[in-house]
Amino acid sequence: MNELPGTGDNFSIWTIVIGGILIIAAIVLLLRKKW
Repeated sequence: MNELPGTGDNFSIWTIVIGGILIIAAIVLLLRKKW
C-alpha cells in the first residue's frame, strides 16, 4: 500500500502513452482516408 504514489506516476505515464497512441491512430486513419 506504500507504493500508491508510484502507481499514480505510472497511471499518469500510461495516460500519456494511451493518449499518444490514440492520436497516432487517428492521424493514420485520416491519412488513409485522404489517400
